[in-house]
Parts: sequence; C-alpha cells; structure tokens
Amino acid sequence: MEFLQAAIEEANALSNPSSISFDIPGPGDVPVIYPNSPLPRIEMRVFINGASQPGGWVELAGNVAGAGADGLVFAGDRSKLKGMIIGGFDGHGFFHCNSSFTISSSSLSFPCSSAEATIEGDS
Repeated sequence: MEFLQAAIEEANALSNPSSISFDIPGPGDVPVIYPNSPLPRIEMRVFINGASQPGGWVELAGNVAGAGADGLVFAGDRSKLKGMIIGGFDGHGFFHCNSSFTISSSSLSFPCSSAEATIEGDS
C-alpha cells in the first residue's frame, strides 16, 4: 500500500527519530499490506509499531512486490519494530544494516542480517 511507502519516505526526510503507527480499517483480525513494488530503504531511526493497530498486529506480505524485492530494510541505527508479521518477499522480509536494533512481538521471515538484534518479549 502506498501509505507505508509514503510514511517511510517521510521518516527518511526527518532529522529526528520518528514513529510509524497504523489504524487500517477493514474486516479481519490482522490487516495485510501488499506492496506492489519494493519499499524504500529506511535511512533514519524509526519505530514501526504494528501493535498500534487495533488487534495489535499488521502483516506485510511481499507476494506481489516483485522479483528480488526486500521487505523492510533498516539502515538507521537504533530503530525498532513491533507487532509486525513479515513474509512472502522474494528477497529478505527483514534486513538491518546496523548493530543496534530492537524487535519485539513480531514474526519475521528470515534470513536476516548477521548483525546482532535485541529480541524483547511482549511489553
């Protein structure tokens, strides 16, 4: 969906840390976002909070994102990911390029980068 791409582009344009929250209307317990092209690389520190969605989860499915497409690629240090289900991408569903990253309450499609991530329980 275009709103996620726009939110990532906006976060990249900011010099301060930012947060991407969700309130996707529609039926079902877990809304699914199907990007139809690769998402932009996340350059700045950002907190992607799928737990902000009523129901506590958002799925990012890369089934139609294209050949070789990655899902969320984080280059910004000290970013966070919470309440996201990520999979179906031809490339990596999730990839981070820095040594400081926090993941909590998420289900990720690996392979992931070799840099160490902090995995937190529900909070």
